[in-house]
Amino acid sequence: MDDDGNMRLAQVRERVRAFAAEAQARQVVLLEMSGHVLAAEGGAWADDVPLGALLAGLFRSARELAAMFDEQEFHSFFQQGTHLSIFTLLIGERWLLVTAFDGQSQIGLVRMLAGQVAADLAGELAHLSGSDLAAARAAIHSQAFRASFDDTLARLFQDDPISTTEER
Repeated sequence: MDDDGNMRLAQVRERVRAFAAEAQARQVVLLEMSGHVLAAEGGAWADDVPLGALLAGLFRSARELAAMFDEQEFHSFFQQGTHLSIFTLLIGERWLLVTAFDGQSQIGLVRMLAGQVAADLAGELAHLSGSDLAAARAAIHSQAFRASFDDTLARLFQDDPISTTEER
């Protein structure tokens, strides 16, 4: 990634970090509709790779459901739980800003601040080129992917061999 791309990515991450603090969010994730996480802030995520895919798939499913009801302008999605709520906002046609928050935050405040950060990020995200995104993905996911890959290999080749009497 070139210096301009690095600077833009740093600005995007800083804006996500500031939004998370301002909204008093537990977690914030900025990801592509493909599921690739560009920035994450807040409490520890178990694994960004499957999380990004699940969040993007959930938003796409909700968007398809809305289209079945002839709702063409579906840009946000809200899920409310007992202890945690999630607000997802589409930025452009390519990006999702996912905010997880608890009772310390109000949905109205989260929606308003998410709208502001979406407007702020739209230009920066539009300027990131495909090659910049590929480099950003590599930098973001290399450590998470390696850890996930190592964990999967450890599970596959665990020390406890399968007995010949066990069903396979």
